[in-house]
Amino acid sequence: MDRLREMVRLAESIGLVVLVDPDEFTLKTLVLPCRDQETGIRVDFIFSWSNYENQALDRSRSLELDGVPVKFASLEDLVIHKIIAGRLRDLEALRLLLYPRMTPFPQSFTQAPASRRINLLSRRYRRRRQ
Repeated sequence: MDRLREMVRLAESIGLVVLVDPDEFTLKTLVLPCRDQETGIRVDFIFSWSNYENQALDRSRSLELDGVPVKFASLEDLVIHKIIAGRLRDLEALRLLLYPRMTPFPQSFTQAPASRRINLLSRRYRRRRQ
């Protein structure tokens, strides 16, 4: 991460507030979370090294926002990233994304090990698709 300081300066120069200590968080997770000061929109810069992540970047879609091209992950890759992360907040984001009208997860689900939560999510998804 030779250019991390440069990335932080760039983010701040366009009005983003860095939400973490880059030396601690970003070097460990390869994610630089920021928030736009004006709109409050969360922006995560994700640094990739694996073949899968590079392929996901190739599959991303570029949209122009105020004349600036911005890449967005495909829905499939976003789902994979959230499942791999396995944090409750990521699984809840998946629930909201895939099942916006579904009721919140019960406490028994949120306290289950990550592998069990993923299995439960898979079964729930398959039932809804039938």
